[in-house]
Amino acid sequence: MQNLEWVRTFRPLGALVERLWPHFPRRIDGRLATLTRPADNLLSRLRGDEEIEGGTDLKVLEMSVPDFLTHAPRFIAHYAVRPLWSEDELGWLVSLAAQNTKFGAFTICAIEDRSGAVIGRFVYYAAPGRTAHVLNILSLPGQEVGVLCAMFRHLERTGHVEARGRAQPALMAGLGLQRRLVFRHRAFAMALIRVPEVNDAVVRGDIYVGGLAGEDWSRLMHDFG
Repeated sequence: MQNLEWVRTFRPLGALVERLWPHFPRRIDGRLATLTRPADNLLSRLRGDEEIEGGTDLKVLEMSVPDFLTHAPRFIAHYAVRPLWSEDELGWLVSLAAQNTKFGAFTICAIEDRSGAVIGRFVYYAAPGRTAHVLNILSLPGQEVGVLCAMFRHLERTGHVEARGRAQPALMAGLGLQRRLVFRHRAFAMALIRVPEVNDAVVRGDIYVGGLAGEDWSRLMHDFG
């Protein structure tokens, strides 16, 4: 699972133009992006696309960095193998991730249920009209499907052409419900572990690995080449 990247497309023509941007002269790539919006809207109506199902009673709100640093660790506490973030360490990681502006504005969102309780949160680079790159998805156990649906609805409504993120075992049920979502091989992951209890947890998928615990946010990975 950790080797896979998911890609959820909202506006197919807009996503195609973004992939082809490096081959277009700078003066026309913006015009093409503008022209694809009505075409994508028409295509959606012709295909009879429905709005993203599930999570309609959930609310997505932008979250401050201090609130995220305080509460994020409890959202991964149920994993047997997980980062042991201190507030200082997580703050350092977040500050580094925020420096990478190539993919958009570093953004943290919380997801609340009808009672106002936070059941999930996600971290991504916001880039309306382009691709949203999702670094981390945190959810309380059993709330993953609703959290994913609320996240995708938010990213679509804020004008992104598609969203990308890393697959995780706990997210597969919710990802499998999404229309126009594909998985792509992203990298090779290998674990060499001498502790039997940790090895068993990794084998059964009881492990949390996200962008702030790995390399997806790193400027060294994306600012060059």
